[in-house]
Amino acid sequence: MVGADGDDDNNDLKLHRDSRQIIASIRQAISLLIFKDEGSGSDGFPRHVRRNVRVDRTNLLARQFDVFQESPQLLDPHLEYIVSHLLHALGGVIRCSLHYPATSDIDADVQPLPRAICQLVYTLCKVRGAKVITRFFDNDTRFLGRLSGILETGKDSLSWEERYVILLWLSHLALTPFDLESLSTSETIVRVFEPTVFSLPEIAERLLSLARHYISSASNEREAAELLLVRLSLRPDMQQFHLHKHCIDWALLRLTAMIESANKEMEVYSLLSFLAAFFKRGDTVSVGQFVLPVLASLQKSIHSPESVMARKRLTKVESALAIHLLSGSPFVEKQTEELDHLMDHLLMSLQDKESLVRLAASKALSVVAQKLDINMRTQLLEEIIALYHESANSTVSESRSTPSKSDVILNCCLANVDALQWHGLTLTLAHLLYRHCVPQDKLIAVVSIILRALDFEQRSATGKSTGANVRDAACFGIWSLARKYTTRELLSIPISQFSSGSKTYVTTSIFEILASDLLIRACFDPDGNIRRAASAGLQELVGRHPDEVPRGIELIQIVDYSSVGSRRQAISQVAVSAAALSWLYQSAECEGLFGRWGIYSPDVETRRAIATNIGGLVRRRGPLFISPLLRKHFELSQNRSADKWHGPYLALATAVEVDKTTATSGQAILSKKWTKAKLPYLLIENLGVSETDIVAGSKNPELAAEAVCRMIAVSSSILDNESFQKWEDVSYHIRLLHTSLEYYKKLPAYVFKQAADSILSMIDYCMKHDLVNDWLKNIYDGHGGRLKSGETNAGWILVVGVLLRPSVHEALAPSISMDLRHLYHNVLMKLLSKEADHDSKKTALKHLYMPVYLECFRCRFNMGPLAQSLSESLEDYTIDSRGDVGSNARIAALEVFGKLQAYDAFAFDIKQTLLGQVSGLRLEKLDRVRAQAKCCRYQDLLNGAS
Repeated sequence: MVGADGDDDNNDLKLHRDSRQIIASIRQAISLLIFKDEGSGSDGFPRHVRRNVRVDRTNLLARQFDVFQESPQLLDPHLEYIVSHLLHALGGVIRCSLHYPATSDIDADVQPLPRAICQLVYTLCKVRGAKVITRFFDNDTRFLGRLSGILETGKDSLSWEERYVILLWLSHLALTPFDLESLSTSETIVRVFEPTVFSLPEIAERLLSLARHYISSASNEREAAELLLVRLSLRPDMQQFHLHKHCIDWALLRLTAMIESANKEMEVYSLLSFLAAFFKRGDTVSVGQFVLPVLASLQKSIHSPESVMARKRLTKVESALAIHLLSGSPFVEKQTEELDHLMDHLLMSLQDKESLVRLAASKALSVVAQKLDINMRTQLLEEIIALYHESANSTVSESRSTPSKSDVILNCCLANVDALQWHGLTLTLAHLLYRHCVPQDKLIAVVSIILRALDFEQRSATGKSTGANVRDAACFGIWSLARKYTTRELLSIPISQFSSGSKTYVTTSIFEILASDLLIRACFDPDGNIRRAASAGLQELVGRHPDEVPRGIELIQIVDYSSVGSRRQAISQVAVSAAALSWLYQSAECEGLFGRWGIYSPDVETRRAIATNIGGLVRRRGPLFISPLLRKHFELSQNRSADKWHGPYLALATAVEVDKTTATSGQAILSKKWTKAKLPYLLIENLGVSETDIVAGSKNPELAAEAVCRMIAVSSSILDNESFQKWEDVSYHIRLLHTSLEYYKKLPAYVFKQAADSILSMIDYCMKHDLVNDWLKNIYDGHGGRLKSGETNAGWILVVGVLLRPSVHEALAPSISMDLRHLYHNVLMKLLSKEADHDSKKTALKHLYMPVYLECFRCRFNMGPLAQSLSESLEDYTIDSRGDVGSNARIAALEVFGKLQAYDAFAFDIKQTLLGQVSGLRLEKLDRVRAQAKCCRYQDLLNGAS
């Protein structure tokens, strides 16, 4: 579908506009949630804190926080107020209560205040991040004992949000610069968790027991427990007790036991997370001695866990270990074999079937690459390019002799490569560019590969498109290139050696190449995230390298992040506006229109929108500019699948239709051998079927029907004038239209209306009289007085309506017999009766009622039955398995009534009756019916005023 009409962008704009009001509501709600209404303190807040609060109020406040999930930075100026008030109230309860509030004997509709506060604090951590929220936590170390006691004594009664917030608070307090031994108390504590095996200060032992207990939890408190354990074990005073060594030994022992057990994936993930954080946060002096033992244990016990999250954490552990191996510590000197093993495993992880693992591995490789010297960094880059070569090598044509690695990658068939591996490799290159790890002499190869990946797409056997993640990674790579490399570095790339796949660039600057390709993706890519990513890359390119992109500031104002959210808007407005700036962007627009996401798009609606845009291009640039491209792609589409010839046919028809108003009458678009022929013959030749089987004999009959009708619609502008009067030529087009009407329900109505218009322009008045008589007989059996059954009824109604509409009917009226007038009057009455199906009734109201009514009014027929049928349609509330199908008839009747008011064709009493029904429909339940009724009433008021 042309799809994605930018609802997300509208929501973002609405949030920015309404954020101040929402935050003011949040501040007021927090005050009312925490404090009672009675009394007022010196700071303006009520003095008394609530004991219990309503659950629905808490949930409402949490939903208000969730609104900022996509734009959390809007909360930043208010976080200190919000978090400090919530934590101040929670700390007050903890400080003043001997026992933490229990949940027994509490109504289900209410909950203790601490639970509500913890729920809100967790929501804030989810929206803004725990690292930001903990900045506003209380640093009072007296809470260490109280919070530990709450977890120890209330482990069964606390919610997971309470446990998460308390553990997070404890991990924050674990950063206190005072020795924990000085903070320990002599009070007796009831042990509910497994004690440690060696002597520690009392408070440290309690924290260690809590962290080890909750680190295996399946809920989110596991993350806070990991953080608590890491910070506790790396404290200098705890290292004197060798707590860091104990934690590593405990983690490796548990990890080995969990690997051998089943259904322990979550605990494996937790232990790997602890190891990753331990080696990431610890300096080489503290943790260097554990690198080799941990590496040996991991190689022996765990290689590729089944859990996705465990594999992701394993890459983080390997990254941290590799950095310590490169640190030059005496504990890890000359351990190149272990480093090679880690790098090989990270490279293998780039083709993992899960995106999370590939993302973690690519980021880990870039982080390690920063620590490598220039020679090893170059070797890593060559290894990555070699993996591209290995993936693409089998897809290159055998006719090429000994192609280079670069040629193999750039000319490979993307349909046969490993999409997952390409995603991982492209993401790695993007991260390397972001960290400025690609040497100058390798930029040409890396940029060529990234631009090749920018064009990546594969299709499954069912037609589903894959590869959007590769294009997204390529957009990130260009964004990183523009951000981290200077203008001088990029200008040094040799353009003469540059190519990407089958494309050869003739521009003079790497910036023009990047801008052109990004513009195509921003306007024509079917994935909304890719269009936005390309827009972001374009803005970075222009902003970081001023005056290098032609009219760059104007370009990024047009190709805005919000403008490309809707694909229809990106194609019809953004691409057109950008093309008006420079010849470079005109070439990009043509490449997009005639590319695989343009007229060759697998989506039918997109092909129709692209054809309309090509018509606009003909109008702006003239037929001589576009005709060579159209002829080329039209000839390439011969003997191909429907999604390959349908777009070129629509584009050809639209271009001829736009050009037929000029002196060339559409012939400038076509080659000389086509101008004397009937255009539908081109489709017959393409499909390889007989004239009588042109639609039904094709694999996609509805697409063939549309192509036939579009060819008929433009035939009148290119056929010789003397052939207009030949009945055999006209009958040929009429037969094709009759065949195509079988697919009326699957195609837009304008397709058949344009074809009928073209046929009318080819015949004289007598032929029109016979034609309308024949078409009416396809709907109504005059002898039996009954409607003919069949799905094509609605199509016949539409083309008859085209023939009888006022602009055509005025010239046709003198040749119409009275019998024919009575015939289409009777046909319309039958179509509006209960005998007709609702599809035919709706089509009759939309396309046939108005011309028939006006003709009968002019000939002084009895208008009572027609007005009564319109009145009955306004009150049609028929319901079937599809729902309220009568609403379609009501809307169509309202549209007809609104148009007929301009002709003053109603008697006074009839008009008043219909206006009363219209006024009643203004209170209709359905929005679209109400809106149409209001328009009719407004039109009546305008007519009365005039």
